[in-house]
Amino acid sequence: MTFVRNMKIRRKLLAGFFLMVVITVFIAVFGIYSIRTIDASYTLMMDHPAERYNMTVYLHADIMDFRRLVASMAFRLGDVVRLNELHREASAARATVDEHLDSYQNNMRNDAQIDPARREELLQESSALRAMLHRYSDEVLEGMFAAAIEGVPGDAESRARVEGYFELGAEIYAEIASSFLALRDGALVTRENRYREIQATADRSTMVMLVFTLSAWFWAFLSRFSYPAWLQIPSCF
Repeated sequence: MTFVRNMKIRRKLLAGFFLMVVITVFIAVFGIYSIRTIDASYTLMMDHPAERYNMTVYLHADIMDFRRLVASMAFRLGDVVRLNELHREASAARATVDEHLDSYQNNMRNDAQIDPARREELLQESSALRAMLHRYSDEVLEGMFAAAIEGVPGDAESRARVEGYFELGAEIYAEIASSFLALRDGALVTRENRYREIQATADRSTMVMLVFTLSAWFWAFLSRFSYPAWLQIPSCF
């Protein structure tokens, strides 16, 4: 403290001004760097885990569409025209499922921040989900379509065939639901973890800038730079 007190006023002013400029420049550069880092992290979060979560929402709608088509076919026994329309919808739904799963897998492969082992695990899970959805399409939707085309309203045998496909569909759907939840939860957890990382980066940046700002004010206080007499340092220091 004695060194600071013994400095000439001109040197105090120059030293204080220089230090304030240095700290201000540092805060500005660090702030710009932090903003760019946070922006890049946020963009990656939105482009990858958040987008994958959105894709699982689309997949859920696709899965529900499969079930709707099965139920619609079951209530259209013998209605060839309507059943053919539903069959075309089923073909389009299967193509949509493949498109969404392809997008999910491509997004996963392009996510450089995800752990390689975790990436491989989720890619295998998505492939398993694709296989189960194809099985549902081939065995349940196609089977229900054939049973409905050949069925007769009110016929016990036709009703028994329909119920058999409902039971098979419920069995396959349980496996589909388990695999789907693994994909959805994986995307959700990754998104939340990335968000916490971004928040932690923002908190650290704020703390660093606050420390340097307070340091500048502390130096100004020590050097008695532009402060009134009542803020001067007591002589005991």
